[in-house]
Amino acid sequence: MQYVTPKNDTQTRSTITINGWLFGLAGVMSAGMILMLLMPALSLSIAALFVIAGFVMASTIGGRLTNRLNRLIDRIEATANGDFSQVLHDARNDGLDRAHHALNQVDGTLSILCAFVEGLGNGGLPSVETVKGLQSPLGGKILRSKQTLDQMSLQMEALVEADLDNPVLNEPAGGALGARCYQLSQNLKSVGIAQNGTKGLQAERRKSWVDLVNTEEIERLRENNILLKSIIEQMPFNVMYADREFNLVYMNPASMDTLRTFENLLPDKVENLIGQSIDIFHKNAERNRKILSDPRNLPHTAEIQLGREALALNIYPLYGEGGQYLGPMVTWDKITEKMKMEAAQRKAEEEKREVVMQVTSIVRSLGLSSDELSTVSQNLSVDASVTAKLSGEVSGRAQEVSANIQSVAAGAEEMTASIKEIALSTEKATKVTEQAVQEAKKTSRSISELGDSSAEIGEVIKVINSIADQTNLLALNATIEAARATEDIRKRVEAIQCDSQQAVSSVSGIVSIVEEINDISNTIASAIEEQTATTNEMGRNIQEAAQGSLQIADNTQKVAQSANATNAGAQDTESASRQLSTMSSQLQDMVVGFGVDDFILWDDKYKVGVEVVDSQHKQLFDLINELYKAFNEGHAQERITKVMDGLVKYTGYHFREEEALMEQAGYPDLEAHKEKHRKLVAQVMNYQRQLNEGELDDGALLKFLKEWLSNHIMGVDKFYVSHMHRHGIR
Repeated sequence: MQYVTPKNDTQTRSTITINGWLFGLAGVMSAGMILMLLMPALSLSIAALFVIAGFVMASTIGGRLTNRLNRLIDRIEATANGDFSQVLHDARNDGLDRAHHALNQVDGTLSILCAFVEGLGNGGLPSVETVKGLQSPLGGKILRSKQTLDQMSLQMEALVEADLDNPVLNEPAGGALGARCYQLSQNLKSVGIAQNGTKGLQAERRKSWVDLVNTEEIERLRENNILLKSIIEQMPFNVMYADREFNLVYMNPASMDTLRTFENLLPDKVENLIGQSIDIFHKNAERNRKILSDPRNLPHTAEIQLGREALALNIYPLYGEGGQYLGPMVTWDKITEKMKMEAAQRKAEEEKREVVMQVTSIVRSLGLSSDELSTVSQNLSVDASVTAKLSGEVSGRAQEVSANIQSVAAGAEEMTASIKEIALSTEKATKVTEQAVQEAKKTSRSISELGDSSAEIGEVIKVINSIADQTNLLALNATIEAARATEDIRKRVEAIQCDSQQAVSSVSGIVSIVEEINDISNTIASAIEEQTATTNEMGRNIQEAAQGSLQIADNTQKVAQSANATNAGAQDTESASRQLSTMSSQLQDMVVGFGVDDFILWDDKYKVGVEVVDSQHKQLFDLINELYKAFNEGHAQERITKVMDGLVKYTGYHFREEEALMEQAGYPDLEAHKEKHRKLVAQVMNYQRQLNEGELDDGALLKFLKEWLSNHIMGVDKFYVSHMHRHGIR
């Protein structure tokens, strides 16, 4: 086959040349404009020199680019026509150089192969040298010659396309380079096509020659077939094969033996199943046919229920020599007991998780209690120390008060004794006063007697006067004597009167003093009696106060002793709380080691059949498991809050994406589904609020999340699956 140069080849080469010149000219003009803008004062002569230099550079660049492109076109054209002798030396075309060497190596093989095919087409036998020459480069594998050629042509095509994947080279050529590459690959592939065409002719005309040439290969293939059949027959796995009409074609012995264990559930005996439709194994045969009819759906895994038996299926596509789809091959196993064991294991895991959650909750509470106990014991120790210190001070003060009270009591006793002495002195004063009164009374009596004496003197004076009157003779003498006597008497009388007045005055004063003394004495006696009673009462009170102060001092000392004991107890409590905290941490580690890695495990039962939704559901599983680990491993509140916030955020994102897909498919129950989403979001946000406020029950949260995933995915989300599949959303 000869590659013909396209009619527009001359035009293409002209276009390349013009475009090369225009490319260089555009660069020079751009440089000139930039210079004129940067240097407006540049003279025209200098600018003209720049322009001339630019034209020279443009011609050089355009010429090199044009030559390089023309050489490339010539090289591809020659290669397309089967001429691999030309070599294009270009550092940027390493891919073409490598392709050149590869094609040179296969060129000899192609020549021999063409001769071989031509000889077969003419009905002649090729020479031994031809066969050996063909076997040598291709390793003796004649049947693989087409594959080798196809591979080489694809490699060549890929190398050329990669090297020419440049708009600078493709666009100026007007698409000619792409056409040459395509023609090149077609010319290479035509050899293989010619081989295929003559292969059928070979089979008809010279079958003996093919058998002779391929005896070794056919024997090897036959042995391989026997080996593969023996392997499949002896495999302990159940293998079945059906054609494109879904009729059962083959079952290995293991598969037949397994089917016999529940033959009563089948519509016919196991030996009679070959040739029957595989629909007998499926409740939803139509759905099964849709999956198996398109090999793009395979491989596929499924679990089916056949009566009480559960079967796990792995379905693979089988292809013929030409790549055509022959039908599905199924490997399967009875998993009834396995599913029972898995169900029991899941139940045990659930119970284990519940126990771990409860223990974890207790451990966390224990840890919090130990922390609180440690804080209380520390505070108690401090308070006990302060109490002991204060009680010591109070004890000292109480002892001082007791000593003061004892001093007061002693003073009160001394005062009582002094008051008694005052009372005795007062009694003595009273007696003295009474004596003074008696003396005053005696004086009064004396004065009365003195008055009587004065009266008698008066009578004497009257006798004297009478004598004087009677005795005239003796008048002078009598007068003198009388005068003398009168003067003497007068003096005496005056002295007596004076003494009497003084005596009366003294008596009156004495009486007044005595009465005042009596009043004072009475008042003193009354006050002394009251003071004595008060002093006695005060003495009793002081004695009682002294006894009370002694008891207070004793009690204070006991309080100090109790405070010291409390301090020691607080220290013991703090030590015990530290040990409790350590034990809590160890128990936490034991719980973590005892616990399971994941709280809820993903498996195929949660699949809804929509890839993006299943991927997001798996992410929700991962976030819930991360939250579970954060609770179990005793992470800080900040870490748990961060995980919870991430879960809430991703839940909202998933719901929006899921609702968008339902809206795209026109799902009729979209609003009801949205309402369920809103309720779930509200519940999750309520748990988030409890977490932030420190009121969260982590067990209740995890239980809610698990029930949400199980019930919502399997009980709500799967309702929209068939509707989405009908609208092409998978």
